[in-house]
Amino acid sequence: LPLIDGEPLIVGIDFGYHRPAAWVGQIVPGPQVRTYRAIIGDRTTTKAFVHDLLGRIKRWFPEWHGQTLWACDHAGTKRGLEMTEVEMLQREFGIRAKSKATPPGGVATQIDRVRAFMQASIGKEPAFLVQKHPDTSFFRRGLSGEYRYADRTNQRPNPEEPAAGNAWRDVMDAMRYAIVNYAGPRRLDEDRRAMLQRAAMGSVIPFRRHTV
Repeated sequence: LPLIDGEPLIVGIDFGYHRPAAWVGQIVPGPQVRTYRAIIGDRTTTKAFVHDLLGRIKRWFPEWHGQTLWACDHAGTKRGLEMTEVEMLQREFGIRAKSKATPPGGVATQIDRVRAFMQASIGKEPAFLVQKHPDTSFFRRGLSGEYRYADRTNQRPNPEEPAAGNAWRDVMDAMRYAIVNYAGPRRLDEDRRAMLQRAAMGSVIPFRRHTV
């Protein structure tokens, strides 16, 4: 996937309760989400992970001289951190990241925005593209079915939180932060969602609930 000139490169980052993770891509007119890289790191080296990520971005995109935008978790202090992720990125690295508080309705309302891109198509082009690359292989495995939601119960028939021990939760959150902060407001009603799900059945990678 070539980078689109004139559109910003977006980095979503999550310090992660389990492991830090990052998603790098673009959200371009259409709309279309393009994933170029998505990596995870060692939980004990959050600052080192960001240093490494900055170096990787230069190596991944040596010719890139356009704008780079950052997005992160809004509630970093809930994980026992001394500073929120916004504060950490600003103070330690001079990065002005954007974050957005979880809206009423919880994470499910944000996941809807991700689903909108995964389910929709733009003409003959999919709205959700992932570059085939060694640094997206783990991410692609999660999208193709290895990311799992928590078990359904009578009290929670449609849980939105990941299953315990889910290795993909942090990198998928990094992607979600990028989309909810830079893709504009989008909340699907039930009719629109059903229509997109039917349309997705004819796409290259059919939408499955557990792949988000």
